[in-house]
Amino acid sequence: MKFDFGGVDYPKDYIEVEILENLSLLDVRQVQYAGQKRIDDLIQELGKFNSVNVAKNEVVTEELKNDGEIEPDSTNPSNLHEFILTEILISDNWRNEFFNRYAFHFEYSFFENESIAREISIFESRVNGETLAQIGNRFGVTRERIRQIVEKAFSRISSNHNFEGKSISTVLNQRKKSQQEQSNEIFESSIRNLLNTNPGIKYQELADLLNIDVTILRSHISYQASKFVYQEQAIQFSDPQFSDEFILDAMKMAAAIRSPLSAPMYENLVERGLVKGPRSQIIAKRFGTWSNACTNAGVMFVHSIRGEYTRTWSEEKVLEYIVSFLKNKEFGIGVISYDDWRAIYGKDAPSSPHIRNLFGTWINAKNSALSYMNKHNITCDLT
Repeated sequence: MKFDFGGVDYPKDYIEVEILENLSLLDVRQVQYAGQKRIDDLIQELGKFNSVNVAKNEVVTEELKNDGEIEPDSTNPSNLHEFILTEILISDNWRNEFFNRYAFHFEYSFFENESIAREISIFESRVNGETLAQIGNRFGVTRERIRQIVEKAFSRISSNHNFEGKSISTVLNQRKKSQQEQSNEIFESSIRNLLNTNPGIKYQELADLLNIDVTILRSHISYQASKFVYQEQAIQFSDPQFSDEFILDAMKMAAAIRSPLSAPMYENLVERGLVKGPRSQIIAKRFGTWSNACTNAGVMFVHSIRGEYTRTWSEEKVLEYIVSFLKNKEFGIGVISYDDWRAIYGKDAPSSPHIRNLFGTWINAKNSALSYMNKHNITCDLT
């Protein structure tokens, strides 16, 4: 009785016994060049019989079914050829699969027929993404000849349930799509892991850690993940025609019409064309706050209830609310989204005007919240 392991002429690539009862699992494990996977497969086959105890390495005491024969699995050159072609298509690293099966590394010289080795090499190149023309140039033949060789190789394994009813182009496209999806998932997972431990990291720093171009990172990062990247302050283009003196004069003009002056009142006068000047938001940014601008203009203004807000929410509490907002996947990243979130989930949270008064801009507030997360080891909960 012979249990063949190879189809390749190496010392002791099979076990041969006259009496099945004399075959032990130790004999199986000591066989050379079989490969761990093939040994495991045989042990599993032997383990189907009641008298076999794999854990204790007991002797096989019952005859195998099918007249004591085990159906060979890729044990001749033809089957080995087909095994390699199949693994090239379905495995991420078919050479590792080959080694696991046979316990030695693949060499094209295994095949006496050079056309088989050539076919495998061409098929592998095509599966790995080389064009027909590129492969043809390397082998000194036309692209049409390469296409024929690839088609012929595929026909050998087309009856495999993984490929049945499909063309080689369909299988290659599916493989490429699957690999791209896997690559994207690995990429996105790397981004999530880095942001979970480094909220507030800058795009360039994140790109450097991922070893990719920052433009690629910006185009591929998910919207939720982008919330936790440091946001550069947009350049504010205050109209150069509005000097500080011009703005203060506009505010004095507005106060002459409506006093005490509030930002909404001023906005209304500008929109009606009664006062020529910049928007109140530009004024607040130019002078720090709306009240500072009014003080500089020497006009009376409506006092905000910021003092009450300050007593209600500490800066740390405000940052905690912003963090809660950023973690919520239902909403976006901007101040309008914050207002939407607050209306549903954060009715006790500070308003966006209060946050902007406290931090100057929404972007500053968001970046401060990310720094707070980093300092206190708060994860982004990206999954």
